[in-house]
Amino acid sequence: MGSPAEWRGTLHMPRRLLFEELRQSSQPLARELGRICEEAAEIWRNQRLYEFTVHGGPHTSQVEENLDSLTAHLQQSPNKLTAEEIFVLIAACHLHDIGMQLGLVDARENHAEYAHKLILYSSAQIGPEQRRVTLSISNPNARVAIAEVARGHWTDFALRLPEEDYIFENERGRLKLLGLLLATADLLDTSAVRAGYFRSAHRLFDLGPVEELHQTMHHLVCGYQIRPAISEVPDKLVFELDWRDRSDLTQQMSEWQLRWFSSQLRQLAPALERLSGGAVRWETPWARVIFRDPKGPMPDLSEAGQRVLLAALEAQRLIDRDAFAEEFLSALKTHCSRVFLLPNASQSDARQLADWCKAQAQNEGKRLVGRIDVPSGAPLDLASLIADLLEQWNEHLAACEDDVAIGRLKGFVGDHSGQKFMLLAVADTYKQELLQPVLDAVLQRTGDEDSRVCVLVCPAGEVPAPIVGVAVHPVDLSSFSSDDVRGYLERHYGYDAQGLGELTSKMERLDLLSTPARVYTYVEEHCDRQAWQNRFPDGAAGARPN
Repeated sequence: MGSPAEWRGTLHMPRRLLFEELRQSSQPLARELGRICEEAAEIWRNQRLYEFTVHGGPHTSQVEENLDSLTAHLQQSPNKLTAEEIFVLIAACHLHDIGMQLGLVDARENHAEYAHKLILYSSAQIGPEQRRVTLSISNPNARVAIAEVARGHWTDFALRLPEEDYIFENERGRLKLLGLLLATADLLDTSAVRAGYFRSAHRLFDLGPVEELHQTMHHLVCGYQIRPAISEVPDKLVFELDWRDRSDLTQQMSEWQLRWFSSQLRQLAPALERLSGGAVRWETPWARVIFRDPKGPMPDLSEAGQRVLLAALEAQRLIDRDAFAEEFLSALKTHCSRVFLLPNASQSDARQLADWCKAQAQNEGKRLVGRIDVPSGAPLDLASLIADLLEQWNEHLAACEDDVAIGRLKGFVGDHSGQKFMLLAVADTYKQELLQPVLDAVLQRTGDEDSRVCVLVCPAGEVPAPIVGVAVHPVDLSSFSSDDVRGYLERHYGYDAQGLGELTSKMERLDLLSTPARVYTYVEEHCDRQAWQNRFPDGAAGARPN
């Protein structure tokens, strides 16, 4: 089968192991698959949503290679994929993202559903009012199976597929296994070929911060492999991800990505192992991550892109306190002044919550966000505290007396009437002579459009003096409920009901829920560190970035 030059001309030629196996066992099916792949290539000749990472030919080619790697041991086992199953799987691989080519604004969120419908209505026998693409799928059962598996490149859809169904004429096949394979192969394509923005000759469009983050992340990947963890023992796989940089930014991207991958693999892997008869399974830890010393210039993220990354990381790390989160995000959107009082104790999660608040406020982009720290015993004067705060807002304050400093702060806030402010204040003890003048200056509203929000972290029982028009909301951080922890582990780690029950039962037996800081330590030890392993060029294990 030929492949268009724009797909593969500048890339290495994939071996296409599954396709070759199909060609050896059924040339008619291989010829039909070849036509479908070329029709998919034509659909992707010009990607419509240029700002997104590449979802066409190079990505499809890499996903097919991932399928070859995932099924190498399976195809040597008694449970090997049949010719019909290979046909459906590779056809779905080449068509799974075509919903993006509709160019709709919700393509990122709904393109799996769009692809499903496009394939179902792709027969030339259907009128043009319903048919958007035409595909050479000869058999109705195959058309439905390909549509179902293509939609299954998203984990939720793959897990809902029936284990078996008719997939070509009167042949039944393992539909769910095919969906799980495609979801895994698609998930793990982190290749640099997807950073189309960085390879384009002319930058004719601007990237939003989310798209910039994804493009930059792929550009920073040197390469990856899906291979046996031990070459002599091919029945356990490992994902080896190689980054071209070891900067803090790259390590943060890696953590953000690997935590997402792990949450999806935790859902996909058990069913994939069972339905493949144990032929497709993962080593523990399932991923090995390598950070190289950089060679040449490395791409960087804009300030907006960094805010998106930090907000996403903090959201992943934070064990949900839904009631507070809803109230805080609501306060960011309203024209009011509020203080959220977080009791700081060695066993509370006040600092994790404060970091999340700061990241969410910064991600708004149009809010002035500042932080002040008042550690116990540190010699600190009011003027220095204000100078540091103003410096965060690009306002320089020379050495001066306290009354001059507070006047400058009030003047700065007054000059930004209508501006949104968010102040994070962290104090080991509430030193009124230092903190109260700052709170008064920042939180006093000077106009109806003002938005002033403060997150104050200080010991329980220590509260600021009343400020006119400013509501104070104490937040109870004394413990987690089991529902808090269960919801977090389900959303961010992908645990099923059995896994959730086991983990939360252990935490309850150890009385961890009444000491939230210990819950974070437990989750890190039993979830994060078992998922992936970081290595640096010298071979030493690297700690995760803070």
